[in-house]
Amino acid sequence: MGGGGSQDVKQESTFKMSPEQRQIFNLAFPFLTKFGENPPGPPTGTAIAPFNPTQQSAQDMLLQLAGPGGGLAQYGQDAAASNKYLMSPDLLNPETNPALQGTIDAATRPIIDDAMHRILPAIRGDAVSLGQYSGSKRGQMEGDVAESTARAVGDTAANITTGLYGQNLDAMTRATALAPQMAQMQMQPGLVTGGVGDIQHALTQAQTSESYQQQQMADMWDLILGQELLGSVGMIPGGTNTSTASQSGGGGGFGEILGGISSGLSLLPSLFAFL
Repeated sequence: MGGGGSQDVKQESTFKMSPEQRQIFNLAFPFLTKFGENPPGPPTGTAIAPFNPTQQSAQDMLLQLAGPGGGLAQYGQDAAASNKYLMSPDLLNPETNPALQGTIDAATRPIIDDAMHRILPAIRGDAVSLGQYSGSKRGQMEGDVAESTARAVGDTAANITTGLYGQNLDAMTRATALAPQMAQMQMQPGLVTGGVGDIQHALTQAQTSESYQQQQMADMWDLILGQELLGSVGMIPGGTNTSTASQSGGGGGFGEILGGISSGLSLLPSLFAFL
């Protein structure tokens, strides 16, 4: 068998639209041409709505509360000062706590007065009546009165100090615990105002986004319509696909063998007809 030269096979496919398809294409083409000749520019501006005056007012209110000298800062400073005061040893020292000293003096004054104006004068009166035999007895009794009076004064002062400290501690603890609630109450006007501003902002944002989308739709409308029309061309039956193949280069060889086989196969039905 002789060999042949190299061969190149080229195949082309063409689609021929039906009249109905051609009609739809003719409708789409002007829209695509118009969009191609005048395409929209890149988006400009922003679609994000800014803070509205209500939101800004709420922010100013809350910032004023949280800033230096504001209510929130003051509550925090007061709470810290209270804790510092309760931890100071000077709180239990009458010399550095005039209020505590005054309370102790008021409570111990009757004890001291009773000893000075009733008990000791009575002892001295009895000593006078006993004469020379009463010196040592009188001294012992006065010593006992002084000791018992000092003990009573000390116990009273201790009880007052402990009681007042406990009461002050309870009051300050309660006040410190309520500080966050009081701060929250002070924040309520700003929070309520901010909530209203957020609702207004949500509506403005929705309107801004809708306007932006509508503008984008208007800018792209010719392209969208043309694409939709072109997409419907394939949904309409009637078009035809045609494929053609061409061969170039030398003949013979394997190509001739394939051609002979094809011719022989095409004759088989005729041969079977004569059998």
